[in-house]
Amino acid sequence: WLIEREGDVCENRQWYGYTFFAQKNYCASVEHLRRAYKCYESQGGNPCRYNQLRWWLAYALYECGEKKESYGFCKKVVECDPKHKDAQDLMNRIDEEIIEEN
Repeated sequence: WLIEREGDVCENRQWYGYTFFAQKNYCASVEHLRRAYKCYESQGGNPCRYNQLRWWLAYALYECGEKKESYGFCKKVVECDPKHKDAQDLMNRIDEEIIEEN
């Protein structure tokens, strides 16, 4: 509740999500990172300004088994930053895993 009451709600959500992420509690981080992403999105403007948040969310989603959604966020990351090697690598890994599953 404190997150919603003080300061920049988007930024507070983001950092709360990063805290869980740093503890490798990826599934707990997803909720907060997703809410931060929606908060920033609702403000409009250039979505590339929160591209790093997209990357952290993509990775957390992947770790929680949400490969399809993770891939979508990786794609958005690469659209803003075509040289984002981590996002490209994760997309390739997801592609390989999907091929292996089929």
